[in-house]
Amino acid sequence: MTNSSASHMIGRALAAMQRGQRSLKDVRSGQLVAGDQLAWWKLTKSQVKHASSLNNARRTTQRWLAPIKPHLQHLAAASSASTSLVANLKHIAVTLATWDAVWEVYMDPKWAQQRLRLYGAQDRALEQFFKKVYFNESVAEARRVTEACLARWDALVARLPDDERSKLQRSMGLKMEQLKAEFDLVAKLHLEE
Repeated sequence: MTNSSASHMIGRALAAMQRGQRSLKDVRSGQLVAGDQLAWWKLTKSQVKHASSLNNARRTTQRWLAPIKPHLQHLAAASSASTSLVANLKHIAVTLATWDAVWEVYMDPKWAQQRLRLYGAQDRALEQFFKKVYFNESVAEARRVTEACLARWDALVARLPDDERSKLQRSMGLKMEQLKAEFDLVAKLHLEE
């Protein structure tokens, strides 16, 4: 299923739910799919922040900055964006007065360590979510579904006239062979674990 057809199906399912419908017509098969048979997976921004430890990093950063909070407030009050000489001189004076204290905290290696921990953490959180969504089923269930799909494919190809069969095999045959090969690889890797 392509992204556009998947997003279209999701949009239709959401619209059906808003209208209070309990089922949705499958575009490909034309059959009604009951609402309780649709699997809904939701990933919220707070789940990503929690899984990638962004919330913990924010609290840790606040704790690390607490000793220099007055210096940071003085720096924020003395803006460098002004065009007047007096404001610029005030900014320079405040920067020079707070420079040592602020940079003593900022030069601590814990900041670099935290940056390295957070680097790619959001990607890892998303990867874990999609791994749960797509690969959390048992191999036996995946085998059953794949075999059912391949059986339907074989039945469809068998009942078509020769000219239509060759057209269909040219358009979809490679994808079905790829499905067989990928499933065989996954089954083999799973059995080795």
